[in-house]
Amino acid sequence: MIIRRATIEDAKNLSALAIQVWLHAHAKHGINNGISSYIFSELGEEKLKVQIKDQDKTVLVVYQEKFLVAYAILNLRSTCADAPMIQTELTTFYVQEHCTHKGIGTQLFAECLRRSINDNGKSALWLAISTQNNPAVDFCRKQGMILLGFNNFELGTERHENYLLAGGDL
Repeated sequence: MIIRRATIEDAKNLSALAIQVWLHAHAKHGINNGISSYIFSELGEEKLKVQIKDQDKTVLVVYQEKFLVAYAILNLRSTCADAPMIQTELTTFYVQEHCTHKGIGTQLFAECLRRSINDNGKSALWLAISTQNNPAVDFCRKQGMILLGFNNFELGTERHENYLLAGGDL
């Protein structure tokens, strides 16, 4: 297993993995226009290329042999409103379903923490996660993340409640 920074050449695979994981986690009742619009606008190859090039972001990929199995995106300039001392947001954390419970996510999360050194020298990050995504919430709790509060994710006209979690040197 290799964890490294993403390159532009990874963007197509990142998009495919993002769509697969996002649909598995969030399209429990099927796919509608709101979901389709979201995944094609936010998880497309070009959008991921922009994120890879963004100096304020770190995109990490996990490959097993020659296959992408997970990735994460850190926004190094995203201060948490509920905990202003935390300046790094874990905006994306996707592990292909058949690779869960194999330590891949744990190793990727540890690397995210390592790369999230804040201006105050502490390694901490925050994230928003769907309250309905029980496997992901359980994973975050196992990583020692704590609840800070709640916010909402808007998908078209629908609002979905998120937990705000934080982890690392708090």
